[in-house]
Amino acid sequence: MPDSKRDSNKYYFEMRCNMKKRIIKAMTISLSILAIAGIEVKADGINFERISGGNRYLTAINISRKIENKKAVILVNSKKFIDALPGTVLANSCEGVILLTRENNLDDNTKREIDLIKPEKVIILGGYSSVSKNIEDDLKGEGLQVQRIGGASRYETSVLIADEIEKNTEVSSYIVAANPADSVSSTALARNTMPIILIDDRNIPSKLVNSSQNKIVVGGESSISGNTFNMIKASRRISGSDRYRTSLNIAKETGYTSTIISNGRTLIDALASGTLSFGHSSSIILTNNKNLDSDIREYLKNKERIFVVGGESSVSSKLFSVTSSDGNSDSSIGDKDMNTPRSKLKPTNRNTYEYWDYYNKYDNTVLYSVDEIERINQLNIQRSSYLYNIYGERASEFGVIARRTIIKEKPMGRNYVDPNTFDDYSSLSGLFPWEPIAINKYNSDKSWAYITSVDYRGWIPTKDIMKVPKNKLIELQNQSFVTVISRQIRDSQGYLLDMGTKLPLLQKSGENYIVSMPISGDGYRVRNIEINKNDATERYLPFTQSNVIKQMLKFNGEKYGWGHSNSARDCSGFIRDVYRSFGVIISRDTSTQSKDIIGSTVNFSISGGYNAKNNLLKKQKPGFSAMYLSGHTMLYLGVDENGRTYMVHQYGYRKENGKNIGVFKNEISPTSILDKNNRTFLENVFLVKDFSKIR
Repeated sequence: MPDSKRDSNKYYFEMRCNMKKRIIKAMTISLSILAIAGIEVKADGINFERISGGNRYLTAINISRKIENKKAVILVNSKKFIDALPGTVLANSCEGVILLTRENNLDDNTKREIDLIKPEKVIILGGYSSVSKNIEDDLKGEGLQVQRIGGASRYETSVLIADEIEKNTEVSSYIVAANPADSVSSTALARNTMPIILIDDRNIPSKLVNSSQNKIVVGGESSISGNTFNMIKASRRISGSDRYRTSLNIAKETGYTSTIISNGRTLIDALASGTLSFGHSSSIILTNNKNLDSDIREYLKNKERIFVVGGESSVSSKLFSVTSSDGNSDSSIGDKDMNTPRSKLKPTNRNTYEYWDYYNKYDNTVLYSVDEIERINQLNIQRSSYLYNIYGERASEFGVIARRTIIKEKPMGRNYVDPNTFDDYSSLSGLFPWEPIAINKYNSDKSWAYITSVDYRGWIPTKDIMKVPKNKLIELQNQSFVTVISRQIRDSQGYLLDMGTKLPLLQKSGENYIVSMPISGDGYRVRNIEINKNDATERYLPFTQSNVIKQMLKFNGEKYGWGHSNSARDCSGFIRDVYRSFGVIISRDTSTQSKDIIGSTVNFSISGGYNAKNNLLKKQKPGFSAMYLSGHTMLYLGVDENGRTYMVHQYGYRKENGKNIGVFKNEISPTSILDKNNRTFLENVFLVKDFSKIR
């Protein structure tokens, strides 16, 4: 990413004016922007990054600078922005950012930012009463391609924006909203594949009524009535008691481990934050800037990263104080006694490693070195019935995965998605960038390739492959690399990088690794990206029990994804990806993991019911012990303060108070939770695999 301060100074330097005054002015403006962008702040124990500016234009610019490889600018009136509320999804679908303008003249800072971005296209949202024709003509005069999207009303504009999104990407659902705050919050869930369509009970676009696309209503019945819900054939509703609780419930749906906090009254900063949400896999929480209620504090407890968008007057640092709005001490964010050594505090937060380590005393002994693991992997691939030696495949072509992709049982023109969970039940497994593959055959038009990876065979889109000769593939496996250890991050072009993804290491630069990413097509082509050192490690993590537990807990709250669909993973994919952090290769499916040679087997088909199995489980090794029942698997976490056994798993349903509850996420659960047949999960376990013994 270019140095924005340097480029801004150059811009002024070249203007035909008094050179000295212009340079001084440029430095002043650049510093006014950069000095308040990306500030790391600590308030009573919680770290957050504030993104702000001296005004709303500068805040939008500073958000834009958090997004790399921008190809488009979505231009929005800074005060008449209601029409533009669905515009964030459009920006995400075309690799764009949102910048702000006045009605009749373009803000100087915004103009400079457009000059720096050099976008392929500028899309103006709203009619001439929002953004004048003069601005449009000025932009065209600069040689820019300009498109305007505007309808007779906000409802019509949202439909036109949805139509444009459908040209850019495959749409998975429509999000339907009436309240501006709800539509802003929902951009985190919408990402780049769910257009937001605005309605009210008197303005219901025919597109919604006539479409068979899945529809999710955001907001309560006071915003969108039950009759309207039924008329548009919506599949479900996400709502809360107010805009803040609604934003929290939407945030929980995303499964993201990072979040953005913005003012829920002014909304303009939150609108511009939608691209930040997409680029950094972050939910959006709205605040009234008076207090954070206990549920929101609980949600924020263990977020890996928190962005605060807006200045102190919009989102005060005092919100994150350990003292709650009623004056009582609240340790949900920060420690009650900051002077007490952490080792002497009794942990209470069950979502943290510290809590579980306190009661289980996890081991830090390294079981195998990286070199040992790689040798064991090669032996296991030769011996296993469920792993494949791709270099031994009789294939005419080879390659690597260019971007996260999904293996299918057969070539498919469309996905088969459950509208309630977004799971694609035609998915088999996920493949991550740089995974080596053998290409066994193609379909008739070569748009799909049947491939073999180390743990699966199936069909993937040919556009997701970088083809290289076999000897180049072998060469690539012998270079230095880093492994992603965060649950999931995005690269500079918005592509997902999951835990366990291996990336060729080019060099280290300060707090970052510079790595290469493959470009799909014939022949070896790469682009370089930077990855923060907190998100990756050189080679693999040390294979210790404590590290396995830490990696497991990073998935807590992630949404469910059958066969790695839904930008997530299922129960066996979760276990596979945890162990990839350490370089350990295990098979992909629940059935094959339980049958494979990797890991020692402990028989759990014993009599005595729950109590007998619970006593046996307590003798197993947390983190290393995977529990298998028909169609499901869980990792044993250990015991809580009361000696109850717990597990971590990706799952769909449990029974509670006689009702089936849809969970569809990764969760820390007691082993005593009930399945649909009123049996505890643990009672159904027939086998445990101990992955501390991988040979």
